[in-house]
This record gives sequence, C-alpha cells and structure tokens, in this order.
Amino acid sequence: MTPYYSEDGITIFHGDCREILPSVSADSVVSDPPYGINWMPRVQNRVAIAGDAEPFDPAVLLSVGTQHVIWGGNYFAHSLAETSAWIVWVKREISSTEGSNKTTSDCEMAWTDLGGPTRVIRHIWDGWTRRGEWGQRHTVHPAQKPVEVMAYCVNRTRGVVVDPFMGVGSTLVAAKGNNRRAIGIEIEERYCEIAAKRLSQRVLPLEVSA
Repeated sequence: MTPYYSEDGITIFHGDCREILPSVSADSVVSDPPYGINWMPRVQNRVAIAGDAEPFDPAVLLSVGTQHVIWGGNYFAHSLAETSAWIVWVKREISSTEGSNKTTSDCEMAWTDLGGPTRVIRHIWDGWTRRGEWGQRHTVHPAQKPVEVMAYCVNRTRGVVVDPFMGVGSTLVAAKGNNRRAIGIEIEERYCEIAAKRLSQRVLPLEVSA
C-alpha cells in the first residue's frame, strides 16, 4: 500500500478500512465510526456521513489491536461485550438545577475495553460555542471530534494507535501532540487532504518509538 501521507511517525491511507486494516499492525484503536443512524447535521456541513445509512458492525475495529475506544458504542452495544469502562464526553454547559431543552445530545459515549470505571470528559463543543484546537465556530467534518477529547482517549491506550474512520484527523493530531505513532484510514479523499494539512502545519517535537 502507498500511504497518502507519511511523516514523523504518522501515516494516512486513503481507502476502505475493511480492505486496508488486514495489512495494518497496531496496538490500539481509537475511532469515531459511522453509527448506523443515518444522521444529518441540521445547520453546519450538511453532508451525509459515509456508511452511516447502514447498521454498523464494530467487528472491523475489534479485529485490530488489544485496546479499543469506540465512540458511538451506545448505538451498537448489542454487538459489543459488556463493559464498565465507558467514556462519557459532556459537551454542553448544563447547570445542576436545570436540564437541557435542546433536541441534540448533552453528551456522547465511547465503549472501551480498557477496564476500570466509567470516566467523564468535560469539554464544551456545542453549536456556536466550540472550545479547543481550532477555536470556536469552525468544523470541517459533520461528525468532527475536538483534538482534546481524542487526546484523552489516545492517552488511555498504548503503542501504535490506528483510527480506521479518521475523518479530518483529530485522533492523529492528538497522537502526534503526545509523541505517539499513529495510522489513519479514511474513505473520502477530501478529508485525507485536510488531515494531512493539519498534521503538516503542526511543528511538534516527536520521538518515534519502535
């Protein structure tokens, strides 16, 4: 396979992860795959997510590595083992005395097999209020995750990390920022291009381990 991008221990492959993963060697998986719910954003980046119109089978992710963090696992938990080690990302400011009346979720959940109790990340990423690496009001993928959230997940794992549904590369940017080798796979070339540019623009010290 010829990488779309390869620099400083980070590699991107453009293509279908079901075809590429058998040739990839990694220790951990951190990914935000399509959930199989045919979701369409209401306002920003109104484009369909590849593969989201059909039920998602997490077996493709579980076939690689020994540690897994899979966002959206609550949508296909029937295909996953029971776990106590969920990660809950609270992405909206909600007071303890009043609930949210919005129709979108207050939080997102990731299934993991990392062991231990459920953990919570608090990082605001709600509508026009988006804290983090790219500042407010700017996303380029309809299901984009902030780097800070993916960095938390990467840091819970070990070794080479792979994201088979890379999108615009938040997992890879997080890995690079934490001196980790990483592999990303993305079926849509426009997102590979964006991810490669994000990685190229970040000048960070990196020690690539064997």
